Amino acid sequence: MRKSFFLLIVLFTLLFLSVTVFGEEITLKWGSIEAMGGLQYQVMQWVIPEVEARSNGRLKIDYYPANQLGSSNEQVDGVIAGTIDVLPLGCNLMGNLGKYWIIDSLPFVFKDKEHRIRYNNSEYNKDRHKDLLKEQGLVVIGYNWYRTPHVTQSSKPILKPEDFSGFKMRVGEARGQYIGWKEVGTNPVTVPWGEVYLALKQGVADGVFIPFEMIPEQKFYEVVKYVIMLESEWSYENIMMNEATYKKLEEEGLEEILITVIKEGGDKYTELSNQNYDVSLEFLKEKGIEILFVDDSLFIEKLKGLPEKLDKEGLLDKEMFEKVENL
Repeated sequence: MRKSFFLLIVLFTLLFLSVTVFGEEITLKWGSIEAMGGLQYQVMQWVIPEVEARSNGRLKIDYYPANQLGSSNEQVDGVIAGTIDVLPLGCNLMGNLGKYWIIDSLPFVFKDKEHRIRYNNSEYNKDRHKDLLKEQGLVVIGYNWYRTPHVTQSSKPILKPEDFSGFKMRVGEARGQYIGWKEVGTNPVTVPWGEVYLALKQGVADGVFIPFEMIPEQKFYEVVKYVIMLESEWSYENIMMNEATYKKLEEEGLEEILITVIKEGGDKYTELSNQNYDVSLEFLKEKGIEILFVDDSLFIEKLKGLPEKLDKEGLLDKEMFEKVENL
């Protein structure tokens, strides 16, 4: 009896010491709208074991790609509510989260990747990270996962703005995308990402803008046969965490491990994205897809009145356009 009692005390003591000395084990519920096997998925296969190894098993990730946890808006709501811990989301889908996020979903605002990076490293971006935390309870823990330019996959040739007349352009759940592409001259239709293939096949949508390196994995080339090299967006994955979860990581001394691995993962993501650009180009040629190069300036001209319109509607101060342009 005494022996059993002694062993019980030893067991509880070891359990207590394991928690106090080694800390609590935390598993992050990590959502995503990106496809299985895609670029984000590939990099996450490095991130997940790396986080666990560097934290000595104290921090783990349960990763749910391909809209398993809902649409982009549903998952954002989940992170705010705390039912999801982490969500990487294309910056162009952030427009509903605050006034200054709408600029990321407007076409042709950023001229190239360097322009985008300068904005991300600017005080303007840091200020909106603070607003996101204050207003939504979301902590940005990574924003260097850069993509190749968005181009348009289309059911017909597009060479000039007039060719977009009556064109049903698929847009996501982002107001800026809808407003911007309507201004360009298309007829925007909102379709969840997981339903785009079917929408293109059935003619619900005539085209979709997509990061160039993602074209092979999404297989839209099976139903639309033109790729218009219209560089409408330079986007990145914005990785957000629920504030309460972040504070929990801070208490356990694990937040720096996660942030460091995410940054390194972003460098890998960006490098692979650049490599996949050339791979995608050769892939499309082999598939017999017609690739059309156009003059972006003709389409950009259609947006010259947009800053004034957004300012009047209270969606975005027109001065912000000037600030971004001056970067």
